[in-house]
Amino acid sequence: MKTKRHCVSKLLYLTLGLTGVSIPLHSAIAAGPVASPAAGAEEDADAKAGAGSVETTTQTKVVVSREQIESGDQQEGYGEAVKTVAGVASNNAAGSANASVKFRGIQLGLYTNYRLNGGLAITNVVTIPTEDKEKVEALKGANALMFGLASPAGIINLVTKRPANKDVSTVTLSGNAFGQYGGAVDLSRKFGDEKQFGLRVNASATHIETGVDGLSGTGQFASVAADWRASKQLSFKLDYENYRKDVMEQGSIAPLAAVKGVIVVPNIPDPTHMLGATWGLYTPRTENKMLRADYLVSDDWRVLAEIGASNSERNRVQARTTGNYDVVTGDGKMQIQWIKGQNYDNRFGRVELHGKFDLGSVKNDATFGYSSSERAGNNPFGPGAATTAINIYNPLPIPQLVDPNKPIVYAPSLNVEKSYYVYDTAALSSSLKILAGVRSSDAQFMSTNQKTLTPTTLKTTPTAPGAGLLWELAPRTTVYGSYMRAFEDGPTATANTTNEYQILAPTESTQKEIGIRSTFFKGLYANIDYFDIVRANAVANQVAGAHFNEFLYDGTSHLYGFEIAASAQINRSWAVNGTAQIMRGTMVTVIDPNLNGKSPENMADLMGTLNVEYRPASVMGLTLKAGANYIGPRFINALNQGAIPGVTLFSAGAAYKTKIAGRKTTMQLSVTNLADKRYWAAVTSSSYGAGMERGLSFSAKTEF
Repeated sequence: MKTKRHCVSKLLYLTLGLTGVSIPLHSAIAAGPVASPAAGAEEDADAKAGAGSVETTTQTKVVVSREQIESGDQQEGYGEAVKTVAGVASNNAAGSANASVKFRGIQLGLYTNYRLNGGLAITNVVTIPTEDKEKVEALKGANALMFGLASPAGIINLVTKRPANKDVSTVTLSGNAFGQYGGAVDLSRKFGDEKQFGLRVNASATHIETGVDGLSGTGQFASVAADWRASKQLSFKLDYENYRKDVMEQGSIAPLAAVKGVIVVPNIPDPTHMLGATWGLYTPRTENKMLRADYLVSDDWRVLAEIGASNSERNRVQARTTGNYDVVTGDGKMQIQWIKGQNYDNRFGRVELHGKFDLGSVKNDATFGYSSSERAGNNPFGPGAATTAINIYNPLPIPQLVDPNKPIVYAPSLNVEKSYYVYDTAALSSSLKILAGVRSSDAQFMSTNQKTLTPTTLKTTPTAPGAGLLWELAPRTTVYGSYMRAFEDGPTATANTTNEYQILAPTESTQKEIGIRSTFFKGLYANIDYFDIVRANAVANQVAGAHFNEFLYDGTSHLYGFEIAASAQINRSWAVNGTAQIMRGTMVTVIDPNLNGKSPENMADLMGTLNVEYRPASVMGLTLKAGANYIGPRFINALNQGAIPGVTLFSAGAAYKTKIAGRKTTMQLSVTNLADKRYWAAVTSSSYGAGMERGLSFSAKTEF
């Protein structure tokens, strides 16, 4: 884990978001070399600066450090890094090529909720690598709304490694027991008479095996981070990433139709059986580019300017049951769909002025800014589909089918947002700080209905106010609260609806949060917060009429509950941490009264994790780990006509740091689903997702 760092009592801004809004966030600090606050949870670092300081974070922020990333399975990308964060749940089945997660019962938007270095929205069509990431931040609550067009549940912010003062040359070899293997390199150098130039290169290549028989492929990743300190006042940062996969996709099982208001859930199939087409590849490619300049006007004032772009494209051959299989025998039909030429492009830019100044006895830390963002997509449909027989319990290889090669029809969408904003944090006393700000936007959204091919344009000028408070009620114990109202990007229509893959128009969301965190007792961290989210409810309409089976907005969803995170450093050898989320979700609808009071699909009322680490004094460099992860039952659809059961999964691992031939070497071994349980990992109205059997992964990193 990272060592603790002391923070100065003045506020430090971390710039966030699509709209460039800055809120006062300090880096999360690990609790020590053995345990950190629940996956790196926010700690009261300002309290360490001395008496009278107060922590500067008004929302829930969890940071996963580089060492924590490496202690898990890097082969699984960012999803592995955040899996023990309170309120985070996977939304994927085994064999998925793209990680997808939920925060507080809400799926993160694949084109708005994944950010690079606090700014550029990454077009997430393939699992985002972490080889070049210094840390992964889970920013929840008002953190998310301050990004502009984004889900109120949370943001995944991926912070890249920068060129280091000390040369870095590492090689990592990794693999798993299913037959996967790969290698990665990390090289960093600084050049120039004053080391004013820096360059860091990361690259990896992997032969992919997920445990599903016949599902394999390849993945490649490369990145460059370049720094230039042009003068004492002026500096530049450049980031470039390129990653891709060529892999088969596991087929999915659609829920059956309801009979007398009840959906019968099938038995959980063997997750190692391939339901998809081994002859059909999923071929996503992503390229991210960012350039930033910082100019220090004085000790208290600075200007930053940034531009960036994220571009993704993919072709895929998807297999999904038609929903009329026999739950006893498993016999049914599988639909094979060719999806070609999906393209998503995000562009981003911002200019900000940051300043610190006094108004009487009140110390202020303010940000004034302008940002511009554009997200374009060309959702294709109409390339055709074919149907073949399948048994979901004992599938045979799907024979090569003929691509219909029908003309592709595109349903383009476009989001454009230009914003002015100002935010200020005022220290009213040594123990009380307030945050207040507002963002005014000029937004335009265009979408095409894939059923009617009718384009719709929405123009709006939303104003997003925000406020927060921090009160140090006791030493190293802070009460915090926040409120934010903002514009949320629309969700993507689910499969098998009449407008599947269409992106709905943005809508307003609100988030309220209050909590308390403390490190009052030495070696013990605790945080509990209550959140309350109100957002537009998007569902597949089941009311007969012109909009039957169309994915659309119907009323609102109200999501509320508690999150708890705690960790304890028991002694030099033993540490424990855990998280819990207890929440409820209800819908209030207009079109379909049958949804009133129902819970959103695939949302668990109860989730929790518990992890223990042991470092035996007799074996220097060895760490042993064990953990448990529980997620409760989840409804199949918005009508709550069936549910998948809850499950507790156990894991174990070991890490050993040593020297081999005089070179520092770290070896990792981890086992997932230790009890080898068969379980449903996720469910939506379009498909069930089975979890994988027991898996073993390993890696070895050597410094040269």
